[in-house]
Amino acid sequence: MKVKTIKDVAKQAGVSISTVSRVLNGYKNVNPETHELVMDAVKRIGYSPNALARSLRSQSTRTLGLIVNNILNPIYSIMGQAIEDTARNYGYQVFLCNSGANPEYELQYLEGLYEKKVDGIIIAPTGQNKEKLELYVNSGIPVVQVDRYVAGLGTDAVLTDNAEGAYKLVSHMIKRGYDNIGIIVGVQTVTTGMERMTGYFNALAEHGFHPKSEYIKVGHFDEGTGYKAMLELLSLPVPPRAVFVGNNLMAKGAIKAIYEKGIRIPEDLAFGMYDDPDWAEMHNPPITVIRQPTKEIGVKATDILINRILNQSKENQEGLKSETVPSELIIRKST
Repeated sequence: MKVKTIKDVAKQAGVSISTVSRVLNGYKNVNPETHELVMDAVKRIGYSPNALARSLRSQSTRTLGLIVNNILNPIYSIMGQAIEDTARNYGYQVFLCNSGANPEYELQYLEGLYEKKVDGIIIAPTGQNKEKLELYVNSGIPVVQVDRYVAGLGTDAVLTDNAEGAYKLVSHMIKRGYDNIGIIVGVQTVTTGMERMTGYFNALAEHGFHPKSEYIKVGHFDEGTGYKAMLELLSLPVPPRAVFVGNNLMAKGAIKAIYEKGIRIPEDLAFGMYDDPDWAEMHNPPITVIRQPTKEIGVKATDILINRILNQSKENQEGLKSETVPSELIIRKST
């Protein structure tokens, strides 16, 4: 079968080759209608960048790409080590890429990994580069999404039930007698942010509480957001009696704000968070958390990816896998 080229895409879309190149390389100065026209042509003819070079490759590179949002986040550090260790057992090496949750950096890494002809990719996606990921999938490169996911990509995924985890922690706070529960959570354009917010709402609703907008703070999954949001909550005329924080980085910032205001945990404010970094148990008092099986996610994702790579030439591949691993409520003295 003849390998499709960028010239074929241009002919199908009725535009110039340079226009196709600008669309595929993510240039901003492209008319939205033209962009859609080109991407439709890409899908119709099954074009993928460097398809010819990839089709001529006779051997695997025995390499994988791993793109995470923030390597300083202990969750990704632990997951990354599990992925690397598992890949090594199969005889594969891993290229680690830190997107910083920046879609432009993520796009650059996706393009770079493609050029390096990696055999597969594990990614915690920003959610902003679906079309580029679709090109990977359409070209036959296996992709596994972890931690968060972009729907409709046709990839394998290994995730935790974020909504259930948040629900369990907030329900625990309610059962301990706390009302006026606040939340600090990440952006609602990624599944981790959306689902943890959903779990918070579900817990309040089940126990007969109505969410209060002043108690809901949304930002980035970083320390700065946690610090700023907690100061805002503590400055309210009626501050919350308990706060659920959506990840460990935001929690560090939130705790800093709590200390600066002279607030005591849990005497003045109950505190719980998603994730269980080492410092959570050593904190005084130890922090109640939702623990993700981060290492297990890394191992499972790598097993799925490499088995997909090894079996991709078979006519009857297994269907796509979307595994949800359970999280665990760890009750400590902060609540």
